[in-house]
Amino acid sequence: MKRLLIPIIALFFILNACTETNNAGGDKNIVQLTEAEKISAIDTLAAKLDAQWKPGPNLRKAYFNQRDSVEFLIVNNEPERISAIFSTDTTTIWVTFHQINNEMKLVRYREWRATTPKQRVKEAISYLENGKIFFSKERFKYLEEGEPWASFRFATFVDNARTPAEMTAEYMPFWDASKKAIDLKLASEK
Repeated sequence: MKRLLIPIIALFFILNACTETNNAGGDKNIVQLTEAEKISAIDTLAAKLDAQWKPGPNLRKAYFNQRDSVEFLIVNNEPERISAIFSTDTTTIWVTFHQINNEMKLVRYREWRATTPKQRVKEAISYLENGKIFFSKERFKYLEEGEPWASFRFATFVDNARTPAEMTAEYMPFWDASKKAIDLKLASEK
């Protein structure tokens, strides 16, 4: 628990440092973090949540149906890391959401599609602030026959490959379904 509190407190101080009072007129001047600083802070928080992703009472699982499921990590009585898998015969979507204080901060969207003549794997990572994507990157690869999915990890990321609206539209249906499943699971535990 202490390991999670330190980065959260650090993020709080960083975010509060973004505003400072102008002594001359009492107005607030906004001093913004750089994009790289925001990304680094979010990556640090996500890594702390990922480190807690292990079997135990705070890791829960809910099922949409026999093929689709969502696992989520409860931190401070809230689901903060959510991993959902949706499968058909020709497609698998695996989306991981990181949220802090009920605010989405990071979305990792992975997709495998059996296309003709080759299979395609892609991954998109979106960083959010105030519910909006401020930076995204993605990569994809067509797989050779028998090539494992994991080989796409060696493909190069392309920054901001698509618009934030396109990225959001891609993962939002899976967020809505995941959130509904989590709410039902938590309600059933009361």
